[in-house]
Formats: sequence, C-alpha cells, structure tokens
Amino acid sequence: MKDKYKYIVIVVMFATILGGFFFGNILAADKDISYDERRPLEQFPDVNIDDILSVDFMEDFDKYALDQFVFRDAWRSIKAFWLYNVFGQSDNGGIYVVDGNVSKIQYPLKDSSIVKGAEKFNTLIEKYFPNNNVFYSVIPDKNYYIAEANGYLDLDYDKMMKLLQEGMGDNGTYINIFDSLDEDDYYNTDLHWSQDKVLEVANTLAKAMGVYDEIKDVEYAENVIEGFKGVYGGQYPLPLDPESLVYLTSEGMDNWVVKKLDEKNPIVDEALNMETTTVYATDRFEGTDPYDVFLHGANPIITIENGNNPEGKELFIFRDSFSSSLSPLLVEGYSKVTLIDLRYITADIMGQYIDFGENNDVLFLYGTAVLNNTSLLKV
Repeated sequence: MKDKYKYIVIVVMFATILGGFFFGNILAADKDISYDERRPLEQFPDVNIDDILSVDFMEDFDKYALDQFVFRDAWRSIKAFWLYNVFGQSDNGGIYVVDGNVSKIQYPLKDSSIVKGAEKFNTLIEKYFPNNNVFYSVIPDKNYYIAEANGYLDLDYDKMMKLLQEGMGDNGTYINIFDSLDEDDYYNTDLHWSQDKVLEVANTLAKAMGVYDEIKDVEYAENVIEGFKGVYGGQYPLPLDPESLVYLTSEGMDNWVVKKLDEKNPIVDEALNMETTTVYATDRFEGTDPYDVFLHGANPIITIENGNNPEGKELFIFRDSFSSSLSPLLVEGYSKVTLIDLRYITADIMGQYIDFGENNDVLFLYGTAVLNNTSLLKV
C-alpha cells in the first residue's frame, strides 16, 4: 500500500511539473529579443495549409518553442554548468573560456571564401579606384592568440593570408597588423578589441598610408562606461565579471562633422539621405549590443569630415564592426573619412552616390570572421 501511494505522489508531481511548464509556456508573453545572446528570438510561425501539410510548420514551431521556452536562460545556465563542470566538456556550442577570456571557435577555414573575397576587392578596385592608393589589412580574431595554445581548433591563418595576397596580386598594398595586437587588446566577453588598446594598430596603418605625422601627437582622454558585457558574455550563460567599455575623445573631435545614412529613408530624390550625428552614441550602451556606442553600430555609410585638416586627402574604409572604434583614431590624418559596410549596401548603389576622386586612400579592413564568410559582402 505504501508503494502505491509513493507511485501516486510521483505521478502527481510529474504531471504537475509538466502541466506547469505547459501552461507557463501558453501564458508567458513571447519575447522579441534575447539581450544576452544579442539576437532576435523566433516568433510563432504563420499558419497556412501548405506549411502544415509540409514539414515547414513543424520545423519553424520547433525553433519557436526552443526560443520561447519559459525560464530559458536559467536552463541554458544549468546546461552549461553540467557540460563544463561535470562532464568536463571544453566548449559549449563552440564557446570556450581561457583564464576568464571568452571566445568562439571559428574553424574551419573556407578557402573558397578567401579567394572570392579577393575577387570582390579586385572588382571594386578596377571599377572605382584605378587612380587611388589602395591598401588592405586583416584583423585577427582573438582565437589567433589563445586557441591553438589551449588546445582548441583554429583557422589556418598563414593559409588565409597566402590565399588573400595571391588573390589580390598587385592590386593594393598589404598592411600587417597581427603583430600590433595580443589577446589583452580584446574584451574578455566580446569578439571586438577595446579602443584604448588599438592605438598601435592605428599607428601601423597610418605609417603605411603616409599620414602618421598628422596623428602621432593627438592626445586622448579616456571615458569609461562600467558594466560592459559583450556578445560572447551573453552566449556563455554562466556568470562573468563585467568589464569597462572605454572610448577616447580629443579636442580635435569638436571640429568633426559626423553623418550617417538614415536607415529609415536611405535614398531621397536620387541622393543619399545623411543625418548629422555624433562620434559616440552612449545611449546605445543599454541596447542589444553595447558596442554600438562606437559610431552608432552597423550602418551602410558613415562620413566624418575633419575641420582640422581641410586640405588633406580622403580615406575610404570598406569595413566591418571593428572599424567603428578604430576609424576615429585615423581621422586627423585626413580631411574626410568615409566608412562603407558592404553587408548593408550593394557596390552598385554605393558607386552611384560616392565620388572616390583621385589620389585618395582606400583601405579594405576586415576581420577574419567576415573574410571567412565573404558571401556577406554585396559585390
């Protein structure tokens, strides 16, 4: 009789737990964004006969159910704790930690992507920059400094650079910045570098492009925002120490005019609709990606006009998110710096509205993650 009551209690408890989760998922409001993971969450799929009769509806519903499951973040933490601390797994979904520094495995190298990237750069050079000074450089991800030494799979960086340089041929001068960085220059919880740590990178680029004398004496003040947690910090669901986000200001910035493409209405009457803005957007710190403090984050086109050097050359940077923090350190060397993100604007559209002139500088500056996925670039 005692066993009977025990089994009844177990069944009731199990049914209560299942019922609790069932009704909890029904009653809980769906979330649009995971601020920890820096991504939109799946929403309830559209219901139509064709999808229901195929596998599409159930596949979309599975993704929705996983993203909107109640206490999802708590379950992620429990899973990670067991994987790392009980089963001794070295990574969780490619996320790993070395001495408090979180990173994500990028392996393997996609040879075809590097070759295609060089082809895309060459296409732009031949079409738009026949009389400009062209440079290109590669931003190493922090795996370059910590992965192999700690037993994690990593890209073949030597092969990457060989493929890129062979593909570029004589179209541009390569600038090596690998030796201007180390693992301490990147945030522990993010893929990006810290702006105050990349002055040497800016100097290396400026020397190669011939504008070092214009930037070498600029004095910067450090401005600190506490509580930074980067994208890897969100993907790693266990507690991590918050960091300080540092952004640099100088007196010369008072004479800069920053404009960005208005994403809501980008093209008006066959012209780019640019709105005046600021170098730093501190209000973005509380958004989905705190790194958007630098030049307002992702934007197809941003220009910085430098009133301190009106007679200088112009610089055009084809870039990813790393340049948002780096480019302000190069502005004093030029009369104007234009940042172009080909992930968000096509090369043909860009060419209709931007005058690249002659004898100006052009810099292709991409991180290894983008080079390993150059299908993102709309060329």
